[in-house]
Amino acid sequence: MAKKGCVITWSNPQAITITGVVDEYADFSGLVSMAQKTLAVDLGGVTRVNSSGIRNWIQTILRNKIQIVLSNCSPVIVDQFSMIPEFIGKSGYVESFYGNFHCASCGYEYAHLFVLGRDVQAGHVRPLIALTQPCPRCPETMDFDHNPDVYFAFLKMVKPRQQAS
Repeated sequence: MAKKGCVITWSNPQAITITGVVDEYADFSGLVSMAQKTLAVDLGGVTRVNSSGIRNWIQTILRNKIQIVLSNCSPVIVDQFSMIPEFIGKSGYVESFYGNFHCASCGYEYAHLFVLGRDVQAGHVRPLIALTQPCPRCPETMDFDHNPDVYFAFLKMVKPRQQAS
């Protein structure tokens, strides 16, 4: 079975999608062309990260002063935000991220896309939406499948996005 690593796909000259495993084999050298520019990064398909992959990512974005706009961040990425704030970069911005809900009664799981400005606010650690949802498969309630105090902690460090004038 072939090992699936980190795959970087350019969707346009200022936007990439990263999928797979961000580890020591992740090659971010192609991002150097974005030095001193803004890069949109979709992280919804990242399934795992390790410390070497995180180090490579941080070194690339900080050394090249790449401003990143992160969207569709998978829960494994969100876990990194509070532990390693440099992951977002000095002038980076998180646009959206996933959080999982789970029904203990029937086992149904749902990944909710949290959008800054709609579901959560930069600078605030509490979401604007309820962390319980009706289960669509049974009459019970789904609960947020993370410790909200830990999961949303990175939001207190996130600044509102500066719009280009």
